[in-house]
Amino acid sequence: MFGRPEIWSLKILVCLACAGLSAFCSAALGEVELSAEISSESVYAGQDFVYQITVQGADSGKVADSSALQEFSPEGPTMSDESRRSITIINGKRRERVSKKFTVSYRLKAKEAGRHTISPVTVEVEGKQYKTESIRFDAKKPQTDERMDIEAVISKKDCFVGEPIELTCSWYIQKQLLQRNLVKDLNFSVPAFNHPLITVEQSNIDKNAKEELEINGLKTGVLQTSAEHNGISSVKVTFSKILIPKAEGQINLGKPGITCKIAVSVNRSGGTFFGRRYNYGVFAAEAENISINVKPLPEESKPANFSGLVGEYKISTQASPVDMKEGDPITLKIKVQGKHLKPVEWPELSEIPAFSENFIIPEEKSSPKISGSTKIFTQTIRTKTDKVSEIPPVEISFFNTEKGEYITAKSKPIDIDVKPAKNITLKDIEGMEDEPVGSDVKSVEGGISENFPADEILYNEKFNLRRELLSPVAAVMWGVPLALFTASAALRLFFGQSEEKKKLRLKRNAIKIASRRIKNAQSLPDEKAREELSRGICEYFSLKFDVPAGSITPEDCKEKALGYTGKEDSERLSEILAKAQASLYSPSGGSFDKNWCKDSLRILRRLEK
Repeated sequence: MFGRPEIWSLKILVCLACAGLSAFCSAALGEVELSAEISSESVYAGQDFVYQITVQGADSGKVADSSALQEFSPEGPTMSDESRRSITIINGKRRERVSKKFTVSYRLKAKEAGRHTISPVTVEVEGKQYKTESIRFDAKKPQTDERMDIEAVISKKDCFVGEPIELTCSWYIQKQLLQRNLVKDLNFSVPAFNHPLITVEQSNIDKNAKEELEINGLKTGVLQTSAEHNGISSVKVTFSKILIPKAEGQINLGKPGITCKIAVSVNRSGGTFFGRRYNYGVFAAEAENISINVKPLPEESKPANFSGLVGEYKISTQASPVDMKEGDPITLKIKVQGKHLKPVEWPELSEIPAFSENFIIPEEKSSPKISGSTKIFTQTIRTKTDKVSEIPPVEISFFNTEKGEYITAKSKPIDIDVKPAKNITLKDIEGMEDEPVGSDVKSVEGGISENFPADEILYNEKFNLRRELLSPVAAVMWGVPLALFTASAALRLFFGQSEEKKKLRLKRNAIKIASRRIKNAQSLPDEKAREELSRGICEYFSLKFDVPAGSITPEDCKEKALGYTGKEDSERLSEILAKAQASLYSPSGGSFDKNWCKDSLRILRRLEK
């Protein structure tokens, strides 16, 4: 029915040979292949997961279009060169194989549970563009736990356009869970912080808090206190922001929430001498939906210079100097005091008649500065005539919600004394008398040099090699380096170490060198701290395993650490390195967490035991 077996066998062999030849030709031609995957086995709504693009056949490239990821609030990308090179020598013949590969990773977050699709992402390699395939996945709804809750309170539900209101969120978690370190991977979500009709400003908690979290891409100060909540002894974590609505109408601010991992059981097979290992479940808590009713500001009695400020403000001015000549620069400082200063804009001095008529006002402006509850604007102005006797008042208008009316505040005028500037004419210049400079030149036998005192005569200082080499200064300059070089060579000859001993010594000191870098990272700004932490971890593995530090990837870190410690520690160290390296490829890598340093030091010290 199917024909002779030997004929089918021959056909199969021919097909396999063609397939192998095709693969060989593709590799030889350097064809680029893309694949994309989600690294997490289970994706939960509100919880971060990793989306990774793998590019075979190239060692570098760039993401040309990642707009398909925007609905998942992407963080990244983090790029890693994972190319491999191997050399084999058989019968004296040297063969070198190069496998080019790099990966692009993003941290994504599904906002809601259900079916989701990640559309194709475009990657550019050597001028050509390639697209990944679409990925469909299900985001699970996290579990709830009575030991965890979140509440959100808005200071006003009815407000005016431009009126600052405060949103305060409080997360309650059973105290025992935190004390035993059974909670990890916190993810707060506050949709109001990214609302297009809302301007977000710092609250008093932001200004006074010692600890920070990144919430919806904003650095947010948090306060931690003890509290009794629903009959449970809890830790209360509080944060807030000032929200300023930009449009009228009913605005839905969504539901603030949190997802995190809580230990649900002990991993019987994963325990170590240093403590238990736990199995974690993903849990979530969500506050009630928040909406505000924003009313328009009244048109009646609205001042012509009203810029949209709502609240209560004061204005004052300072000038320096107050005694000057006509046209001299005057530094004018305009100070605006109030609770919420972000909406306060530059006063337009050129639109005030008393300023535009009497002063020259340049278009260049310095950036305003905020000091406490005062916003300071600095402008340089010049008087047009000597008839100006004062710097006029500067006004600021705002709507006072308590009084329900517009108010215009004015600064006090500043008295100045302007003196006329003297103009120098051509006649003044012509009238100047010539004055002799120096002494008269006399004709003497010694030439022109005889007309000057000895200490004013220029001597011939042409370079003389013999004179310079025999001078005491030259002897010191040449002799000291030569002596140091000779001593160094002698020490190296008699006391130098072999390459094997040096590598062994560096291997023993790997933890000290890495610890120094990682501890130093804690006192640096975010971007430099990430780079220093990344260098510390990579340098440890470089010295410990005698591999180039630049070739170490988070995956390499995980594999090498796994041989000396448990899976959780190796994954945590790999995760820290990936986060630390994020800022090396993108400015949107997120804020630096000092706990990364503590965790990485703890894990590296375990590797030494």
